[in-house]
Amino acid sequence: MKINELFLETEKLAPVSISNEFCAEYNDRDNSGIIVETEKDIKSVLFTLDLTVNAVNYAIENGFDAVITHHPAIFHPLYNVKSNTAIYKAIQNDIGVISCHLNLDSAKGGIDECLAVGLGGKIEKGVHVFPSGNSYGKISKIDGLTAGKIYENAKKEFRSDKIMLYGNPNNVINSMASYCGAGLSESEVENVNVDLYVSSDVRHSTILKVVDSGKNLIVLTHYSSEFYGFAKFYSNLKAVLNLKCELLDEDYYL
Repeated sequence: MKINELFLETEKLAPVSISNEFCAEYNDRDNSGIIVETEKDIKSVLFTLDLTVNAVNYAIENGFDAVITHHPAIFHPLYNVKSNTAIYKAIQNDIGVISCHLNLDSAKGGIDECLAVGLGGKIEKGVHVFPSGNSYGKISKIDGLTAGKIYENAKKEFRSDKIMLYGNPNNVINSMASYCGAGLSESEVENVNVDLYVSSDVRHSTILKVVDSGKNLIVLTHYSSEFYGFAKFYSNLKAVLNLKCELLDEDYYL
């Protein structure tokens, strides 16, 4: 399998057209797709949320031909490529890299949807819905659990003790808005009326707005909010690839 053929397999689950649609709708930017090309045959693929130096070293040491990441391996403009960076090491060792970012966030069955379901939500609709029907941010029904119970369940389901709960833990939750990654802002709180908000990388002012309204907020680490769904993407892709595949979890430092 060549790198472009591997990319086409990712397209079946998370087409880059979704990322393009997201960016056009919200004047945003992304860099999903093939980031580092290689001419060799791909016989093994490492999946990792981020292209870290540790991840590339692991790929080198274990003979992986390509790496699939969630966060773009190149996102901001590069003005130089230094020898101690992940990109340099990937190119130097002829390791192909594909990134599936906003497209995987917003795809049906993607990371954002997995977050809502993992929290126990029954998804009713998307918050930001694109013309294709894909969406980012999910509004879900919750069957009358307390905020504290949802919080305790989340720590177990997402395997993290770094999750924070704000607001009264005894509040009964019937509705939830969840955003994988850093999707929650003050404007979202003002415009989306639910009992519980869930996101990561939340600003202090947004936390205050939720608490002052008497509602609840669960803040996950960026990693835990997205690795959960990325692991499901890995399982789905592994099932159709006749290749050696492995998922690298680097949560020990995040």
